[in-house]
Amino acid sequence: MNQRLHGWRLALALLIPAALIGAAGFLAYGALTGDDAELATGEDTETPTETPTATPLPETEPVEVTEPTETSPGAVPTALTLPTPAPTTAPAGTPTPDPASATAVPTPAPTSAPAPRPPAPTGPAPTATPDASVVTVSCSGEVPSTLEIGQSFGPLTAVTVPGEASAGFVFTWTLGDATVITSPATGNLSYDAVGTYTVTLAGSNATTGATVSATCGTVTVGQAVADLKVSCAVASVSSAIRLADAEAGDNMRVTTTWTPADAELSLQYEFEATDDLIIVNPASSGDSQTNAFSTNGGVFSVFWRSGDTGESGRLTCPAYPGIDAAATPTPVGTVIGSGTDTDGDGIFDPSDNCDDVANSDQADLDNDDIGDVCDDDDDNDGLDDGVDNCPNVANGDQSNFDNDAQGDACDDDDDNDGVPDVNDNCTFAANADQADGDGDNIGDACDDTP
Repeated sequence: MNQRLHGWRLALALLIPAALIGAAGFLAYGALTGDDAELATGEDTETPTETPTATPLPETEPVEVTEPTETSPGAVPTALTLPTPAPTTAPAGTPTPDPASATAVPTPAPTSAPAPRPPAPTGPAPTATPDASVVTVSCSGEVPSTLEIGQSFGPLTAVTVPGEASAGFVFTWTLGDATVITSPATGNLSYDAVGTYTVTLAGSNATTGATVSATCGTVTVGQAVADLKVSCAVASVSSAIRLADAEAGDNMRVTTTWTPADAELSLQYEFEATDDLIIVNPASSGDSQTNAFSTNGGVFSVFWRSGDTGESGRLTCPAYPGIDAAATPTPVGTVIGSGTDTDGDGIFDPSDNCDDVANSDQADLDNDDIGDVCDDDDDNDGLDDGVDNCPNVANGDQSNFDNDAQGDACDDDDDNDGVPDVNDNCTFAANADQADGDGDNIGDACDDTP
């Protein structure tokens, strides 16, 4: 009996530790499996941990202990075989946890927000620092685009980059003619001939052998134009008449002079309304014209124009001044192109009877103040020149004996017999043979008594 009781105690003593060991192993494996899954996914979130449910161990059937028989004294009891819990099989592909590092789960290092970027710079882009080994040069000082002969300009100086490099250079300026100036350049630079000149700058460094150059500008030099001054003076033609005593009807002489005397002018004299215009083109300083005036206190005009500059003006001169008269130029009208002579015929527009059509002779057949070249009816007979068979001879009846293109009033051969009217003994009867039986200068063709 005691032996049977002793066997049960032994069985319980073995079963209890085995159950505890199995439960502890199961819990450890579950914890390790969860940690490995978390490491494999890289997720840092906490997963609620469930308390594993202990797997009940199968009940162990009571072990029947065989008591030794008396016939087998001293026999050793057979050891019990305890059931071992089946290990939980991990899913395929799950790495086997390393027990040594299963519990050492690394904590991710805390991450910090990236530092804010500095704001983008505003304003102009930075200028690159010039290479100190590269020397450039430029001109300082105005080089005018136009000059007159003898007109001065300057001074000119050289500017290097970097500035300190200038100490080793010697500079020269070439003015485009034979003039070469060594630095430093001074003012009072000028040209003595008409032309176009390019001013250049060159520099050389005797120590380094470096050379630099630059173009300073281009100058167009023209002939100097002096201020033009025009004047008129009146005197009596007759030495017996003093200027102060001159009166209407006396012949007076006007002399027009100007400076500089070598300037080329065109002159137009306008005396009285009934007088013809007097045009002198070109004229020389000291030009004289003579005219008689019909009224005391009369005035006359002299228009002038420079052929060199297009400058124009008008002089108003007294006919009987009592003293020598001197007048200064007065601009006339609006300057158009090279002056106030629109058609370029030498007659200024205020006096030109055809200011849009050149007619330096100012011909005006019908005296209607419209020049013939721009007058639609030159003979003023009421017929436009385009249909008038005598555009320059008034013939309102348009008679035309021989029915040619010319009316009788302007036809040199009215009967069209080949003999001009001035020689034809029958002006209106064709008689080319000019037969005159009785010799009375009347041709037989038109003689009532041949």
